[in-house]
Amino acid sequence: MKSDLLVMFEVGQAERKSHPPVGTSEYRELRTRDAERRQRVDELIAAGAIISAEDYYHADFLACRRDPSLRSG
Repeated sequence: MKSDLLVMFEVGQAERKSHPPVGTSEYRELRTRDAERRQRVDELIAAGAIISAEDYYHADFLACRRDPSLRSG
């Protein structure tokens, strides 16, 4: 059985095969799903469910999916 992290990683990658243009409603929906995946990563971290190196890799990758417009500096 695939871990939650692997499934979220694969889904996020698949969504980017046809990345929507920035500023469109489709782009905002993608970013909303990214935020939901980051929230789930936070929950898994809090639960101590991230154990393997592969888990850490996928968690880090998902956590880095932030909207560039929200970056400071």
